[in-house]
Amino acid sequence: IKNDYEKWCFYGKFYFKLLNMTNTGPFYKNGTNLIIVNAEERIYVQRANYGEKKLMLPGGGIERFENARVAAMRETREESGFLVDDNFFELCALFHQRPYGVVFLYITEKYEGEMLTEPDEEISERTFMSLEEILEKKDEFFLAYIRMIVHYFDWKYIQVKKGVIEGALSSKVLVPSSLIRHTHDEEQAYYI
Repeated sequence: IKNDYEKWCFYGKFYFKLLNMTNTGPFYKNGTNLIIVNAEERIYVQRANYGEKKLMLPGGGIERFENARVAAMRETREESGFLVDDNFFELCALFHQRPYGVVFLYITEKYEGEMLTEPDEEISERTFMSLEEILEKKDEFFLAYIRMIVHYFDWKYIQVKKGVIEGALSSKVLVPSSLIRHTHDEEQAYYI
């Protein structure tokens, strides 16, 4: 299995309906997020310049007549300044969200361009963080994003990329002790 199409063929038409779904009804709000991983295995994160001003991943809503991959490219460019190519995306997870909708979580290690440095209306700061830094600052993240990041590391290192994760962002996520390493006082797994 080499690409999203092959991965999802056996799931039938469901995936393709989700991929092309738009925010057409009063309750539908489909979204997409992208985890950008640099050469040091640090993840790009950004701080919202609105509301609680917490850390998050690039992404947002899928606009009418736009698919999830295009939305991820557009949102990443707008929010971070990075140019990303969806040919290098890997689908990591599909999350059901309330009231109705789906969030697509993609991963890429390929990006070009310079990270924006100036705050704007939407983003106040941008940086790359290690998993250890992310877990130490977990209270500074919107809960859904910290859960996405933990799912990603679980998918990459523990499940070894065995399929696409399906779940709900409202469900607690186990942070396995094998991910915690030696940077935390607690050596046991815990839930976020």
